[in-house]
Amino acid sequence: MKLAPGKNMPPPNPPSSHHGGGQALFFPLMVKAAGITRKALQYDLRWSKTYVDMIMSGEKNDPLEQARKFCAMLRELGRTDLLAATSVHVDGGDDFDGRALTATQVKERKE
Repeated sequence: MKLAPGKNMPPPNPPSSHHGGGQALFFPLMVKAAGITRKALQYDLRWSKTYVDMIMSGEKNDPLEQARKFCAMLRELGRTDLLAATSVHVDGGDDFDGRALTATQVKERKE
């Protein structure tokens, strides 16, 4: 009787760390401090269990980290005038009227 050859499986990859050098993850800490459960994240925000697990472990960037990266991009482009509108939008405020000045309009206003 012949036996099937064993499966050659590569070793599992360790989760990549986006939070940099042992620093505590902000989003999971806030979720824990607020008493929000993983199920609440799944049902209220309509996130998959896998996505929630990846965010909580630091394997995937959480929405707050993505907002930080977007704000860093705005600062690099010299569009710090848009940071306040971005913060209000992320916070869920209704103060953003849907208009933003182009870079040319900003320069004209400064002159």
